Amino acid sequence: PLPSYTEDQRVDTEIHGVEVASASKPYTLNHTPYTLNSTPYSLLPTPSSIIAILLLSFVQSLSAQSDTLTLPEVQVSADKSVQVFSTAAIHRPDTALQLLNSMGTGAEVLPQMGFFLKTYGSGSLATSAFRGTGANHSTVVWNGFNIKNPMNGVIDYSLFPMGLSDDVALFDGGGSSLYGNGAIGGTLMLNDRLSFDEEFRTRLSLSGGSFSDYRQSAALHFAKKRTASNLKLWNQTARNDFPVEPDRHRQENAKLRHSGISQANRFRLNARNELGSFFWYQDVTRQIPPSRTEVNTHAQQDDQVLRAGVRWNNRQQSGMTTLQAGYFNERLLFFNDLIDSSRSQSHTWVADLKQQLYFGRNKLILKLQGQQQQASTRETGDQQRKTLAAVAGWKYYSTSEKSFLEVFLRQELVDGEAVPLTGSAGINWQVADNAVTTFRFSRSYNIPTFNDLYWQDGFAEGNPDLKPETGYGFEAGLRLSDEAFYVDLRLHSTTVANRILWVQFGGSWQPMNLDEVWSRGLSMKVGFDKSHQAWQYKNSFTVNFNRSSELGNYSAGKTEQLIYTPVITANYTIVAERGRNKAILQWNHTSRIYTTRYNNRKYSLDPFSIVNLHLVRHWDLGSIPLSTSFSANNLLNKDYEVIDSRPMPGRNFRVTVAVGL
Repeated sequence: PLPSYTEDQRVDTEIHGVEVASASKPYTLNHTPYTLNSTPYSLLPTPSSIIAILLLSFVQSLSAQSDTLTLPEVQVSADKSVQVFSTAAIHRPDTALQLLNSMGTGAEVLPQMGFFLKTYGSGSLATSAFRGTGANHSTVVWNGFNIKNPMNGVIDYSLFPMGLSDDVALFDGGGSSLYGNGAIGGTLMLNDRLSFDEEFRTRLSLSGGSFSDYRQSAALHFAKKRTASNLKLWNQTARNDFPVEPDRHRQENAKLRHSGISQANRFRLNARNELGSFFWYQDVTRQIPPSRTEVNTHAQQDDQVLRAGVRWNNRQQSGMTTLQAGYFNERLLFFNDLIDSSRSQSHTWVADLKQQLYFGRNKLILKLQGQQQQASTRETGDQQRKTLAAVAGWKYYSTSEKSFLEVFLRQELVDGEAVPLTGSAGINWQVADNAVTTFRFSRSYNIPTFNDLYWQDGFAEGNPDLKPETGYGFEAGLRLSDEAFYVDLRLHSTTVANRILWVQFGGSWQPMNLDEVWSRGLSMKVGFDKSHQAWQYKNSFTVNFNRSSELGNYSAGKTEQLIYTPVITANYTIVAERGRNKAILQWNHTSRIYTTRYNNRKYSLDPFSIVNLHLVRHWDLGSIPLSTSFSANNLLNKDYEVIDSRPMPGRNFRVTVAVGL
């Protein structure tokens, strides 16, 4: 059933357009050989200086705190216990895998949630195909900011350590009316959650795995009556030199170094006003291994990312005003033995003003947003884009608490020209005591990237006359649930018009608005709990059927499956728990992956199933909580590929230890 929703909960449950209440508490890139040991290419502040400054300010805020409290394990609401005040499908990581997920990246966590990612190997590029859409049809929203890169528009999920965020959720389907450019197939939401009630806690985690994969993380949280702060650190080094079949030679040129830091603050000025700040910095050095058919050219890519934001909230009796601003800087250095080094850089400034008004069972949301993006590369030159957006939304909560309705509209001006009007409308309707139906329509868009518009080199040429891609989506859902069982079904259909596709003209490539893509399918999630003597069992099964095909003139009437888009993905997880011990067995299946446009099976990738086993135990060392885990990944040592000629690691192991102080 839809939960009750009181006036007092409305402000605190708002999560950037998605409202959540838990079962227990409302929420409110002239080559000089570079090596991993060389002086890093750095135009941003060094990690050590940033860490020193943040630690100093953090220690000062701790100086008045004399007591140390036992660290409680951070809990994330499980899918079954979350009621979402949105008609969109929202997915969250399983709480049983919390210790493991906190040491992983998005490229490792999302597949465990049943989502297919196109990954080039461990630690390498990993892009999405949410609901059968393209890699450029998803985005990431960080603390309310859309952080899609304006240069290539592709999200690399291996660059998002999950341990740098408190709250992780995936918004499945079209979301441009809420989140803006690129949100056609799905949106990954990363948020910092700060509580004034948790005083002081810290958590230190160490992890060692096969192929010299070592990870360390730390998380600190401090709160007093009017101040709350957190600090999170992440570091990973890996050789990734796993054996490659059939001759079991070691993978070459695959070293990785990945470090990051995030910091957030929340200041309660008085009963009505509150300030917040957010900070994220990453420094990643990745060697790019050759494929099975390539010669090793010692390719390497260095990424540096800086994100910062501030927010002010003013609460009124009948609503809330929010003003926020952010700055994002991304730099990339790429080089190999054959190509001179290529550097690219982007800057994004964004500010928005949002007003929420409450009247009766209604909620009105009005928002204005301004954004300026700049990018500079050798291939595109210096480019910039200015965007102005207006958003209006309405939500209605029925008096009987059996229905919820939402409507959103968004209009943007890009460099003074209007892009297609986007919007979404949906309804949740409780048709029986344990049954809720959902219907939702959305119109989304994706603006051509700077690379699409302005790229110039000897092999490719951009097209400044490209139109934005437009996505139309419809979905219908049914959720059945009781205390120990639930079934969630969703039928969906998405059409992407004016699809941007790079095609070859003579010896040069150029992007064109050539055809349409139609993606349709069914997603089903089933979960049930069972107890037997002292054991507790939790079962969850997720399966996604997606048919994605080209329409229009360029497709010549063909309806083959799009390349690198499997028809079926499935995940089954069983958790067996007794006292402080927990065993988790996972099965992940991916159907045949076609690598050619006309689905030639000779060049396709065989279906594969991967089995992972995790053993977790929680300990008490006096007043110090300790958690340990052992993981056997790809337990059956399956030889498989997700991208043609890009091998994935075989059986590998990992040990993780986490302690609270």
